[in-house]
Amino acid sequence: MGSKAKLTNFIDSVVSICESKISRKGKIQFTDLFAGSGKVSEHYKNRFAVTANDIEFYSFVALKNILENDSSVAKSVQGNLDFMNRCLGKIGFITESYSPAGNRLYFTEENARIIDEAVSYVYEMKSLHLLSEKQFYYLLGCILEAVDRVSNTTGQYCTYLKHVTPQAAKRIRFEHIALGELQNRCNSVLSLDAADAIGVVRGDILYLDPPYTFNYSNRYHLLNTILKNDKPEIHGVSGRRSDFNKCGWSSKKKAPELLGDILDKADFKFIVMSYSNDSIMSAECVADLFASRGKYSRYVQQHQRYKSRTDRDQAPAVVTEYLHVLQK
Repeated sequence: MGSKAKLTNFIDSVVSICESKISRKGKIQFTDLFAGSGKVSEHYKNRFAVTANDIEFYSFVALKNILENDSSVAKSVQGNLDFMNRCLGKIGFITESYSPAGNRLYFTEENARIIDEAVSYVYEMKSLHLLSEKQFYYLLGCILEAVDRVSNTTGQYCTYLKHVTPQAAKRIRFEHIALGELQNRCNSVLSLDAADAIGVVRGDILYLDPPYTFNYSNRYHLLNTILKNDKPEIHGVSGRRSDFNKCGWSSKKKAPELLGDILDKADFKFIVMSYSNDSIMSAECVADLFASRGKYSRYVQQHQRYKSRTDRDQAPAVVTEYLHVLQK
């Protein structure tokens, strides 16, 4: 949810307008403050000097690969991937908490055991200094993608299905990540709350894609738990982490305050914000916040809504996406 993969051309048409008004000898300094799946950062990774930030660890892992890794890293860990695919598995926290052994059905017990062993192996290799940082995050990225292919869910991890789907029943397999060519070595990745990150980043264009209606930490908590290789306190039917990241952006009262604070603190020439008509704040509310702080413009495009298996018949087919632009 929230991926801008189908909207990159729309976003780029607006960002290019901002780019044309910036005089700079070197690369444009571009920050993606709520980077999520990294589709926008990936689009600009060779064109701009990109700083991507997201507080969720699963996103941080994906971004480290998108912005800092290339095919040479993939070749260097082939032996590690081969070992992970030969794993017989062992009982660990994921097996005990998120498989039938723990009375939850996110994964089959076989796959949960393999996940436990694979993650433990990657962390052990890192602790023995047998993996570089790039190799470490690459292998975690391989685990992230493999896990998502065999999860017994609707596409999110706030709940699981009652019966194992044919896809989830398959033995998990760790495969190489599809990494595009990396020409730019000026990119960087952060994992901070946006309110904290805005105090340490600066540049030319700030791109905002905040949560529209819900807390991603709740929807994808299990990905964080797997990749962190920790044993957090969990609760509820979903086995959610007790230390999940609380998100004020899903509150009608807090969201305008958070946005206003970021707009005030942002040390950027242009701010471009994606926000849809499904969101907590209305388009008029966002327009008021932007217009009170400089020159404001707005662009609109409709696109097909993301639907999970549970809401595909009820939710409207189309969503309206707004791009709010502020020249401070």
